Amino acid sequence: MLAPPCGCGAHFNRRLKKPSGRMDLQFKIGMGRKISPVLFDESVFIDKSVIDYQVSITKEGYKDVLAFEVEAKEPSDELKQKLIESISHIMEIEDAMNEDLLDTPRIEFVEVGTMEYKAKAKKIVDLRENFD
Repeated sequence: MLAPPCGCGAHFNRRLKKPSGRMDLQFKIGMGRKISPVLFDESVFIDKSVIDYQVSITKEGYKDVLAFEVEAKEPSDELKQKLIESISHIMEIEDAMNEDLLDTPRIEFVEVGTMEYKAKAKKIVDLRENFD
């Protein structure tokens, strides 16, 4: 909240300022589309066998690549395809893929228990060279 007075000169009201914080969880892909772990949670946890995941962002040529490491109780090719389709239908991902700036998401299953559990786990790891 911003303290009074506001631009109109009133001294009795408080105004909301621009939201801040938690920007560390957002990353840009494609033409500046912002992604965060919240976008992926619904898409990755569509199957009850999925326990956890982590996403790495890399670049191959001019395209960004999202590589998911997924910890699942019952990994299968069917689950892999289901996850790829689900992730590809996220609006930001779909738009970047349509602009030909993002490759099809990649899924790799890891052994159960190999991922480290933390209260504030880093779900997205950006391995690209940053030029911003």
